[in-house]
Amino acid sequence: MNNRYIKKVYGIVAYVEAPLIIICASQFLYIIADFSNKALSSYRDVDYSVINSWICLVTVCLISHSILHVITKHNNDLREKYRSRGSKLDLKERLTFAFRESGMILKSLIAGLIYIIMPIRWTNPALAVIFNTDVFSVNKFIALSVFLPTLFIIALLSHLSAYGYWWRCSNQMFYGKKVIIKNALTIALTYTFGEFFIINALAFFDSNKHIIKQLLTYKTLIALLIPIILITAYIYLRALFKRNKCIKQLRKICCEKGYALTDIQYPYRSVFKVCEGESFKVGIGNKTYSCKFIGTLDSLTPLALYPNGTMVFLDKNPFKVTTIYKFAYKSDCPQILVLNPTPRHIYAHQEGNRLAKVDNGDRVGNYKLFTATAFLRALELDVLDRNINTSHR
Repeated sequence: MNNRYIKKVYGIVAYVEAPLIIICASQFLYIIADFSNKALSSYRDVDYSVINSWICLVTVCLISHSILHVITKHNNDLREKYRSRGSKLDLKERLTFAFRESGMILKSLIAGLIYIIMPIRWTNPALAVIFNTDVFSVNKFIALSVFLPTLFIIALLSHLSAYGYWWRCSNQMFYGKKVIIKNALTIALTYTFGEFFIINALAFFDSNKHIIKQLLTYKTLIALLIPIILITAYIYLRALFKRNKCIKQLRKICCEKGYALTDIQYPYRSVFKVCEGESFKVGIGNKTYSCKFIGTLDSLTPLALYPNGTMVFLDKNPFKVTTIYKFAYKSDCPQILVLNPTPRHIYAHQEGNRLAKVDNGDRVGNYKLFTATAFLRALELDVLDRNINTSHR
């Protein structure tokens, strides 16, 4: 009886949870904006209240997306209902799911009702300052007629991004109380300090614009750009040198051992993107192997490989949009994936929606996985058919 009562209460709270959190976030962000305006006005006779309110309003919209995304992706019941539909749904099917199954329409109506009934200074004080309104008035109607549709679109985009996240990250390691706390802290700290920095940076540039104009010369800009260009160039050139070294060693081994090696397709383009088809074939006696280069410039982000021929970089940052790459291709020969450059951690999707670390020689669906060093070593020893687990990268 008590459990049933608790479930009913939780069900009711679930419908007002998101708007209440967003309202609290709006109030907190406005306190920062208002405090910054008063602090700046104390030593300079300039009123930044309107521009600070605009910055606060934009921040509220962005934080609303992050809050709704986190709430949706950690909704266990909705996640299981979505996964029961099978493989990744197309956009039309995801929209249908959002409107029919998620309860988003009813939640949006309840949120809209809260904003209409409550004074706008309670729900979104930045909006009240911008439209100079608080009680029921034409200005409040105009303000809400702009803000509420925007909030609905944000809710829809949050749901769609959460659905994509469920499909990419099915392992339980991406969910749970610890992950929710981490996501919440990340959102709170990022937007709080982000808003505070932008507000004060704009005021600083405004009060020192004459000095800044004198400092912003071509020489200064070049001096600022050179380190960025050098760091970026180093990352890209390092990856290209690694691929070039791998290809040279591959050709050398094949030449010395008398192996047949086809032309390498997209030898350097495949460093930066997943290209279609195989990269090359290597023949050892009556055995032929179909090989494909895949890799990453970001060695710190873990890579997950799925038996259906897709790969995704596992980033837990709630703000980062993850791209799914398809490496699958057809071949009549045994298929080998050669990772170069190589991420530090590589996972494969297992039964039961688990991600397990994989090593050289392990299989992911129809593909055998090797890092470049391990592949060249196995090729030289003619042991590509064996399952060799080695830590060499």
